[in-house]
Amino acid sequence: MIALLRYLRSIHPLSETLRDHLEDVLKEKRLARSDYLVKAGQICGNIYYIEKGLLRTYYNMGEKDISSGFMKEEELCMARESFFTQQYTREGIEALEDTLVYYISYQDLQQIYQKFIEFNYIGRILQERCHLFQIQRCQAFWMQPAENRYNWLTESSPDLLQRVPGKYLASYLGMTPQMLSII
Repeated sequence: MIALLRYLRSIHPLSETLRDHLEDVLKEKRLARSDYLVKAGQICGNIYYIEKGLLRTYYNMGEKDISSGFMKEEELCMARESFFTQQYTREGIEALEDTLVYYISYQDLQQIYQKFIEFNYIGRILQERCHLFQIQRCQAFWMQPAENRYNWLTESSPDLLQRVPGKYLASYLGMTPQMLSII
C-alpha cells in the first residue's frame, strides 16, 4: 500500500486525514496466474492499483478472445465502462502473472470525492492520463500497417514483449500470431 500512497502523492499532496482514510478503505487482493479479477457479465465494482504483477483486459468476439489492454506495476486497472456506469461489463480482467492489487470500491471512491476535495484533483489527473493513453493507442493503430503497430508497442511498453504470451500480443495488435512472429 505504501507504493500506492506514494503514487497518489506524486500527483498531489495527501492530507493526513485523507491518507488515514485511504488506509482504512483500501483492500488487498492476491491473484494467481490465470485468476480472473472481473469476468464478462459482472459489474466492475472496484478500481485496482497493481502493486506487483500483470493483468490483461479482453473481450470475446464470437469464438475469438481479443486482448484490449495490459496493465502492470504502478498502473490502474478496471473495466472502465462498467466501473463508471455500474452496469454489466463485456470485458474480463485476467492475471497473466501472480499479481498483488489494492482496490477501492466505486461507493468508497464517490465518498472520498465528496469528503476530500483534494482527491478530485488526483482523480482528474488519473482520468486524463488514462484518456491520453487511449488516444495515443488509437492513433498508433488507426490505419497503420502491422509493423507500425508492433513498433509502437516496442517503444511504449517493451517489457510486455517478454511478459505477455504471443497470442495475446497478436490479438492486442490486431494481427495473427503468425504475422507477429514474422515481424
